[in-house]
Amino acid sequence: MKRGSITLGLCLAMSLLLSFAAAAIHSAAVSAGRVVLASALEQSMFSLFGEYDTELFDRYGLLFLDAGRGKSALQLQKLTDQTEEYASYILHPRKQSMIPERELLNFQSQKASLLAYTLATDGGGAAFSEQACRAMKDAAPSIAAGMAKDAAAENLEKSSLQEHLMNDSDIGSAQAVYESARNAEATEEDSGRVKTDFTDAEIAAAKQISLGSDYQDPIAAAASARNMGILALAVPSGVQVSAASVRVNDLPSHRACQRGIGAAPDSAGMADRVLLCEYAMNFFPYFTNCGGEEGLQYQVEYLIAGHSSDAENLKAVLNRLLVIREASNFSFLSTNSAKRAETLAAAEAVCSALLVPYLAPAVAVAVRAVWAYAEAIADLRVLLKGGKIPLVKTDASWQLSVEALPGFLAAGDAVGEDEPEGLDYSQYLRILLAAKTTRKVTSGLMDMVEHTMRTAAGKPEFRMDCCVSAINMKLKANLDGRELSGTQYYRYGVNA
Repeated sequence: MKRGSITLGLCLAMSLLLSFAAAAIHSAAVSAGRVVLASALEQSMFSLFGEYDTELFDRYGLLFLDAGRGKSALQLQKLTDQTEEYASYILHPRKQSMIPERELLNFQSQKASLLAYTLATDGGGAAFSEQACRAMKDAAPSIAAGMAKDAAAENLEKSSLQEHLMNDSDIGSAQAVYESARNAEATEEDSGRVKTDFTDAEIAAAKQISLGSDYQDPIAAAASARNMGILALAVPSGVQVSAASVRVNDLPSHRACQRGIGAAPDSAGMADRVLLCEYAMNFFPYFTNCGGEEGLQYQVEYLIAGHSSDAENLKAVLNRLLVIREASNFSFLSTNSAKRAETLAAAEAVCSALLVPYLAPAVAVAVRAVWAYAEAIADLRVLLKGGKIPLVKTDASWQLSVEALPGFLAAGDAVGEDEPEGLDYSQYLRILLAAKTTRKVTSGLMDMVEHTMRTAAGKPEFRMDCCVSAINMKLKANLDGRELSGTQYYRYGVNA
């Protein structure tokens, strides 16, 4: 029987082969560990972001992770704890197994750390406005697709031109002449203080108009009406104005908000202003479209005015709409020959009663302004009842006659006809929103979202500056004495 033998050279060769094999196995284990770690981090981030605030999404189509967890301060430690917990199910697949078995990759521990995060309020609400525009596209794609042209901005420009025309007129001088006449201080020289351009045909037409000897002074009637306030004049009878209010100092736009950290690359750019305004009109209540929930009822009006109560916001919006309608009506009266003759006839009746008939052409400008104002009040009544009023009037859409001008308040809700081709209240709100900057609209929207979540949604400590839109997370784990790490950037709108 022969005995085998192993030479020293073969032993050395076997040692080298075993070393190479061990190194290869270790390298494969480390590579596999990195892959598993990266997968664990990605899956844990996916699970973490899957805990978005469902109430916020259902109401407004917004995807944000409430890092406050129902509190008014950020609970960042809970984010890392949850990341570690979710990752552990990938790193330790037999974690909940009833039969303990050795795992192929022996991870001893894992530790998550937050490198950076972006909040909804950061950068003036960049992440919020991006999400709002996306929600608008998802909720009403046909509206979003057809908004290549900003009609509201065009109407705003048109109304601004009309306001300039009215401001450039001699209304102030005409009113001063009228006041002098009422105080018996007027002279014939006062007639030259106001620029008038009545044609001979208009003067002749005015002579043919008879308003009766009992025709009341419309300028005095308008002065009394203005003292009543816009809410009493414009809000339809029987309609109760909301008494809801909010502490504006508690809202994101007025307080020092918490801020994100680090340079988490949030690609939210400039929002589409038109989409953002449409988002406001589609997701938030206003006077003619109230939901009746707890909290402010006229939230679009808040975006425009920014006051603490529904009544104040409505009042501010109606005063602004009054200016728009008054300027448009004055522009129509200034260019319509028949209406100009009627204003001159009314002025002649007023001046005859004051024994200053020579001042009629000058006072006619003040009558024209009063007529535009009275027609504007009638317009607002129609709008607040859900009707439509064209931005530029015609003879067919004009409502108030010069005969009814002194007693236009007595007409009440009977004044005003709906015009199918006109703009409704919501479209006039769009004109006012178009005058606001994107940043202002975004700021107001965040205020109203937080307010509604606190009141109607039953989350009294909800804060927009606790809503996370993006996170850059780092996860470290120990694999057989070797530390492995990986990072993952995750944000709504890209990964979601």
